[in-house]
Amino acid sequence: MPKKRGNHEGTVYKRESDGKWVGAVTLGHNAQGNPKRKAVYGATRAEAAKKLADLLDKFNKGLLATPATVTVEEFTEAWKKRELVSKAQKTRSAYEWELSHALRHLGKLRVQSVQPVHIRRMLDSMTEEGWTPKPTKAQEREGVQPEPRPYTLRTQKMVLQRMRSVFQDAVRLELIHRNPCEAVKVSVEPSEPVGRVLDTTEMVALLKACDALLDKKDVHPMGMLFRLMLDTGLRKGEALALTWADLDLEAHPPRLSVGKSWSNLKGVRGGIMTKPKSRTSKRVVPIPPGTAARLRALREHVRASFGQDVQGLYLFGSPLHNTPFEPNAPNHALTRICEREGLRHIRPHDLRHTYGSVLLANGVKLEVVSKRMGHANPTVTLNVYRHLLEGELFENVFEVSATAAPAAPESPDLLPHGLPDRDAA
Repeated sequence: MPKKRGNHEGTVYKRESDGKWVGAVTLGHNAQGNPKRKAVYGATRAEAAKKLADLLDKFNKGLLATPATVTVEEFTEAWKKRELVSKAQKTRSAYEWELSHALRHLGKLRVQSVQPVHIRRMLDSMTEEGWTPKPTKAQEREGVQPEPRPYTLRTQKMVLQRMRSVFQDAVRLELIHRNPCEAVKVSVEPSEPVGRVLDTTEMVALLKACDALLDKKDVHPMGMLFRLMLDTGLRKGEALALTWADLDLEAHPPRLSVGKSWSNLKGVRGGIMTKPKSRTSKRVVPIPPGTAARLRALREHVRASFGQDVQGLYLFGSPLHNTPFEPNAPNHALTRICEREGLRHIRPHDLRHTYGSVLLANGVKLEVVSKRMGHANPTVTLNVYRHLLEGELFENVFEVSATAAPAAPESPDLLPHGLPDRDAA
């Protein structure tokens, strides 16, 4: 006679109606106090018993999700309300854009029904269907629709990362017992670094062009913008957001305070004022004397036109409307300068990259460079400028074994262990 099962171990029996074996167990009670009965089925008693044992194992480990009808779209909307509230507006916009691609394919599915194969199909569909860019002005005039483009692997990887975060929250809330995104991978070839460091010839030509803009009768502050970014390492948005109140040109040394950023956002004309990129982006940066002198001259020019109280005016923008330049305006202006001076293409961010590279190449400590540039930590600086620091591997070569050699009698300048006498030095 088979051994009788104990409480909470379930029962296995043969159903008379169709001859199938059933494994059934009570797994707690619902909100109304009624027992929650779960059943599994098998062709043989052994198969049903095994399925029942697996069911109980998952239940005891907390891996058995309670049945729910919430869809991926509903759960994602709730997730966004919780997770995006602390994000910068530009970051929220990027998350919304990335999640919208996934919801087109997964939104109507129940969270608990999503399998890795659904995630894989979503990514495959992104490759096959692609996306249609906005028509250019010329295409609009001719009534031509642009051709669809496939999503890049980088975009697919970002979409996968966002959905992985969403489903991971479902795991924490015990709606599902595993994340379906974990079994899916998107391999992206490492890209070449986009930023570059300006050489001395390029810097001389660029600064000469910047000074020419300032020497004109109608002073154009764009030249000052590029010089300031090159001499302080500011991000473009940080520089555009500066008002005269953020500068202390009478301090020793002169300095500026970074506390906000002017950025472009899809669907928003002009730009938006946001928080800096990270907590450490809020910082005070010294201004070199030559650049500070040019800023004082620019301030006097602004005062001559708009009065002495210019503290609330933006350095780089329209004083009449008191708004910063459009976020992409520096890119266009720098492109025109490069074309006029016969220089290779330079992006505004290359000025920041050059600043960090020059500081490190001249022996400024990594921690100091990291703080001045507003990086989250020195590791970020190290990863970005690793190529400059690799040369230090072959500098300061010490013959450690020589320090263990016995001191020679005729060398009074050496201590007993072969180390130089610091006092004598």
